[in-house]
Formats: sequence, structure tokens, C-alpha cells
Amino acid sequence: MANSHVLRLSLGGLNCAHCSARIEKSVSELPGVSSASIDMVSGGMKISLDGENRTPEIITGVRQIVDAIEPGVSVHEERPAEGRSNLPKGDMARLAAGAALWLGAIFLPLGETTRFFLYVAAYLTAGIKVIRNVFRNLRGGSVFDEFFLMTIATAGAFAIGDFSEAVAVMLFYESGELVQDLAVERSRRSILATMDVRPDRANLIAEGDIRIVRADEVTPGQTILVKPGEQVPLDGTVLEGTSSLNTASLTGESVPADAGPGSEVLAGSVNLGGALSVRVTRPYGETTLSKGLKLIEEARESKAPTERFITSFARWYTPAVVVLAALIATLPPLAGLGDFRTW
Repeated sequence: MANSHVLRLSLGGLNCAHCSARIEKSVSELPGVSSASIDMVSGGMKISLDGENRTPEIITGVRQIVDAIEPGVSVHEERPAEGRSNLPKGDMARLAAGAALWLGAIFLPLGETTRFFLYVAAYLTAGIKVIRNVFRNLRGGSVFDEFFLMTIATAGAFAIGDFSEAVAVMLFYESGELVQDLAVERSRRSILATMDVRPDRANLIAEGDIRIVRADEVTPGQTILVKPGEQVPLDGTVLEGTSSLNTASLTGESVPADAGPGSEVLAGSVNLGGALSVRVTRPYGETTLSKGLKLIEEARESKAPTERFITSFARWYTPAVVVLAALIATLPPLAGLGDFRTW
């Protein structure tokens, strides 16, 4: 997968933007790596190399970094097979159990001690992933992130006796994260499905015979046969036959386009009518569809200025919020403007 000083890997199950930024930063610091960027939609990582071929060592380093930051994420040298969800199976059940314990603590006629322990059980059930991430980050030397903020905020609510609020905040946060992960996963599947519309086989007409060959083996000037119901594998000009083509995947136009001798046809179109003999005009990698898919991939891999700013800003925002909260909680009471519980 290393190609002209670029290594491409696939990260299965990565839905956390903050974790993605940390992985990018750590991978960029590996020996032999000049830069690294992650496309959250496809789960792909593009690593620019300095020149020396150290692909095995770099892949090992990436796996170690990913395992330290997001243990549930898998690293592949090829894109994993589609149709398999990357979302943890037990998250919905865990949040449902946490919500049930929380509602039980609110509405059941319980003693105060029992109610307190039920709140604790609900909190730990809903927030175990957040708490685990905090301790893992502490071991790795990374403290200030959204997991740390959520933990100290909810722990503070417990400290002042607002048990129900503490559990509610953790539940709503984790539910929001789950909805976000589901949305990212759905978008990822949709875009990857779009990237796979390019047909990879062609019916080559040569010396009176028809052979099925790889589309990238066909050269301009050769003739291919597009049967009814098949996708056009390469751009070309119709020599024989008449039909109508569904070009919705290329143009968004729902009305089929007529095709006959002399008509130009584009790769990715679906033949809805009769068989067509097509003289190929462009190689596989230079078809209109291939160029469009390449532009989509490049656009996803390049970060917008706003995205780069947010990534940089987040490194300072969380520590600033923690310091400001600590000052607000301590300075007024020390100045005689109320007690610590009030602030």
C-alpha cells in the first residue's frame, strides 16, 4: 500500500474526532513520517513518508499509537470489508441499563442509602467508557480532553449532592456520542458505497470473440460490449446498437439518456436497453467517473482551514476551561464573597 512515498491505512471503528487529531499528531512524529491525516468519513489514514522505505516499522508504530489512544480501533493495510458495523455492540444496552437504574433511583420508594448506591451504579454503567478513557489518558500523559471535563463535572455534581444531575449529564453525553457515531457510520457507508460504483470488468471484443477482462487492461481504441443491465466500464463512443442509459450516479438526472451510434457514453452509466458496442476513448484511470472519485477522495483528505483551526484551538480550550472553573470556585470564597458550596 505504499505508493510514491505515501502509505494508506484503514482505521476500523474510529468515530472520535478528538482521538483522530491525537493519532494524527503522534503518527506525524514517527521517524520517517513527514505528515499524517485521517479522513473521518472513510476511516482512511494517509501518511506521507520522508523517502526511506520503512513501511513495516511505521505500520507497527501506527498500531501501537492507535492501541494506546483508542484500543477498540483496528488498523488495516487494506480497507476492511463493508457490511460489518464498526460500532461497539453493547453501547445501546449499556446506556439503556444506565437509564433504567437512573429512573429507578428517581421514582422507586427507596431509602437514602439505597438510592445513593443506585445512582452510583447508574453513573458507572453509563460512564464507564468515559472514566476508563480518563485513566488511560492520564497514563499516556494526556489529561485535558472532553472525557476529563465530563468526569470532573459529574464528580463535582456528586460532591455537592446532585446525584441525579450527575447521572443525567453522563447519560446525555454518552447518548449524544452514540448518536454521533451512528451518524458517522451511516455517512461512511454511504460514501464508500458511492466510491465503489466503478465497474472493474469489461467485455472485450477482439478478433470476433468476447472475453471478460479487467477494465484497467482495456486501452483506448479497443471495442467493448455493454450488455443490457450492465454498467458501462469505460468512457467511449457507441459504434453499434441503441439503448437508454441511467446516468443518475454521475449527473443526478433521473431521466434516462438515449444512446446510439456516435453517442458518447460515460463509465458508471447503466445500460437499460439493448446491447451496445463501444469504442473506448479513455483508459480506466482517466474516465470521467475515475476523475470525479479522485477529486472526492482528495477533498476528504485535505482539511479545511476552519477544521485545522478547531483542532489547534481544542488543545488550549479544555485546559483554559478547567483553570477558569477552578479560579471561579476558589477565589470568591477566599475573598469572602460566599462559601465554597455556593460557588
